[in-house]
Amino acid sequence: MLAVWFAGMAAAAVVVTPTVVVAFGDPARLAGVDGDLLASGRGFLAMRTGSTDTVKSLYQNGAWLVWPVLSAGCGRR
Repeated sequence: MLAVWFAGMAAAAVVVTPTVVVAFGDPARLAGVDGDLLASGRGFLAMRTGSTDTVKSLYQNGAWLVWPVLSAGCGRR
C-alpha cells in the first residue's frame, strides 16, 4: 500500500503539472531548475514551478522523487 502511494504521488507530479512541488534529492543539484525556491533542507527542496517542464527538469537533475504539494503547508500564498 505504501509503495502504491509513493508511486501515485510521483505520477501525479508528472501528470497534473502542479504549481508547488517537493523534490527529494541533492538540493545543490536541484536548485538550478526553473522555479522559485520556497524551502530546502537535507535531502529535499520545495519550490514553486516556473514552467510545465519543471518536474521533468528536476528528474533530469537527479531528483529521486518529485511530489506535488496538495495543501497550503508548503508555499503558502
